[in-house]
Amino acid sequence: MLINNRLKKIFSKLLTFYLPKKLRKKYRNKLYDQFLNFSISEYLKYKLTNYKFISLGDHCLVRMLLTGAKLKAQKKYGEKTCPFDLAAHKDIKAIVHLIKNDFGDFYDFIEYSYCDAHKKEIWHSKKFNSYYGHEEGLSFEQFKKRYDERIKNFIEYMNCKKKIYFVYSNYNLKENYPNKEDILNLYSVLKEKRGKKKFSLILLIAKEIDGINEKNIYQITEPDSDTFEKKEFGGLFQLLTIGGVNNPHMNLGYTDDALRYYKNVVKQIKTII
Repeated sequence: MLINNRLKKIFSKLLTFYLPKKLRKKYRNKLYDQFLNFSISEYLKYKLTNYKFISLGDHCLVRMLLTGAKLKAQKKYGEKTCPFDLAAHKDIKAIVHLIKNDFGDFYDFIEYSYCDAHKKEIWHSKKFNSYYGHEEGLSFEQFKKRYDERIKNFIEYMNCKKKIYFVYSNYNLKENYPNKEDILNLYSVLKEKRGKKKFSLILLIAKEIDGINEKNIYQITEPDSDTFEKKEFGGLFQLLTIGGVNNPHMNLGYTDDALRYYKNVVKQIKTII
C-alpha cells in the first residue's frame, strides 16, 4: 500500500509539473486526494451503510474524529459539509435555537473583527457565541454563500431515510457545560425535526450528566478532560488531519494520551452503531 501511494504521488507530480509554481502544489494535492487516492470500496461502503453521522459541534473535533476513524465519509466520497462541522459553537442553547428555527437568524449580529479567543480577525457571532476560524479573509458575501450551502445540506440530511447519529462534544467544565435540561432540549428539537425517522444522540463529554434516561442518548466521557482540552487537542488534530491513525510510517509527534482518547472514543461509538 505504501509503495502504491508513492507511485500515485509521483504520477500526480508528473501531471502537474508544467503548472506555475504557485499553483503546482495546490493542484497536485487535489489531484492525488480527489482522484488518484479515490477508493471504490470506500465509496461503496459509505453508500451502502444504513446510517449517517452528523456533527453538532461544539467545534471541529467531532467532524475530524469521525472522518479520521472512517465512520463519516470524506468530501471526495460525496459527504456534504454542515454548519457545525468546521466552526465553534460554545453555547448548546444556541445550537438548539439554530436547529429549531432552521437557522433563520444565523447571520444576526455576525461580524468580521478581532477575536480575543483566537487572537486574530475572524467571523464570529456575539449573539450565538460562535466562531468561524476556517473562513478567515472571506467577504460577507463569500461567507454567506458558503454557510447557506452548509445550512441547506444540514436540512437535507435531516430528512434522509438513513438513521442519523448526531454527535455533540463538550470538554469545558468551567464554561457553558451542558446540563440535563440542555441535552433533553437538544434531543427534543432533533426528534421534532426528524419526525418518525430513526436517530440517536451521542455525547462526547467531560463528565456524565445525571438524570438522562432516554435510551437513544449515549454518553462517552473523558476522565482526563481537565488537562485534555488544553494539552492534547493539538496532538489529536495532527493525528486525524495528517492521517497518522492509518499510517504507521508517519512520525507526527502526537501524544500517547491523544491516541488513547481516539481509540477509546472510536471503540465506544462502534459499539453503539
